[in-house]
Amino acid sequence: MSPSSELIRLLDVAVRTSFQSLRDVYFLRLEICTFAVVIGVFIEEGEYFLSWPRIRQKVPLRLLLPTHRFDKWVRRLSKVGWILILLGVGGEFVYEARVSRADGWLQEFNGILSTAQQTEIKGLGDIAAKARGDAKEAAETAGLAKLISSKAVAESSQAEVRSSNAMELARSAREEADSFEKQIASALTQAAEAESHLRDALARAEEVAALAKGYEKQIEDAKRDASEAKALLAEARQSAAEAQQLATNAALGVKRLGTDRSLNDLPGLVTNLKRFENTEYAFSGVFADEESIQLLKQINEALRLAGWTRAKGSHAFPALEIFGKDDDVRTIVNSGVKVSVESPEPLVSLQSLAPDNLPAPVGAAVALSLSLSSHIVPQDPEARPVNVQPGTSKTVQIAVGKKP
Repeated sequence: MSPSSELIRLLDVAVRTSFQSLRDVYFLRLEICTFAVVIGVFIEEGEYFLSWPRIRQKVPLRLLLPTHRFDKWVRRLSKVGWILILLGVGGEFVYEARVSRADGWLQEFNGILSTAQQTEIKGLGDIAAKARGDAKEAAETAGLAKLISSKAVAESSQAEVRSSNAMELARSAREEADSFEKQIASALTQAAEAESHLRDALARAEEVAALAKGYEKQIEDAKRDASEAKALLAEARQSAAEAQQLATNAALGVKRLGTDRSLNDLPGLVTNLKRFENTEYAFSGVFADEESIQLLKQINEALRLAGWTRAKGSHAFPALEIFGKDDDVRTIVNSGVKVSVESPEPLVSLQSLAPDNLPAPVGAAVALSLSLSSHIVPQDPEARPVNVQPGTSKTVQIAVGKKP
């Protein structure tokens, strides 16, 4: 995992300043040694200069010191010059090597910083590409849902038209049937009045009955078409409802991608966790972006109000100093909020217990995980149970990953 830009900045401020200060100290000492060599050369050459007869004749040195004492002092001064030369040359050798080594450190550190910055830029590009891909996929899903909805609406309209036509056909058939019934009644009346025309009336009545049966069949067909139209209308309405749900889910997905996570109903969350007061917790990791860091601070504030006790960071690398110096949190690349805890009892035994009967750190971890899953908005689409590991630590570990 590549370090964050804030970590790179802190490393640049701390390490580069230290290396540069060390290099300046070595260079200053190198200059002092060079100056000592120059002074030593002048002092050592003074013996040779004062040994000239012409200089001794022109300068009344005998008035200051006798000749034997003057020569003795000149030799001593020459020895001092040689000592300065030796010390200066040795110091130049030592501090010139150290200055070169400090320059090498600075160049190596610049190379590391350049590599880290290039890695971070590449990581940001990958994240941006993924975000654009997610947004494109959400837009395609929304377009597909809109297309399905439009198709369902068109099918619903066609079903309504067919139902209307079927009802109109049934109404016309009924009117014709009523008309034939009136004709039958009239024929029977005429048969009663004119018995002589009975055969003709009966024949006509049979014809009318046959026609009536034919229209009754048309009525049954119309009723069946109407039932099928109602079924198609119900299916169309169901398809429209499903399309609307898909569009709603797609809109919610797009909205969730653009919304930072936060805690809602902070008093309710504090009340749920208050019964586990004095429980020790620590943040085992955080994703290196502003959204995850702000969510971590909100969780820390809620636990502080609930009376929980936070343990300081373990000085991991790479890490972010969120709560101050010597109190860092390790950076991670996982997603979602994950709660972990240790227990000397096996996981199978813990799963057989009711939540209220769980041991103190495990019960607190389960309550914290359930409370966070219901109070973090937008909610995590994936269920994240408590990670129980074998051990005796009483500290509840919380990892705040990136937004899913």
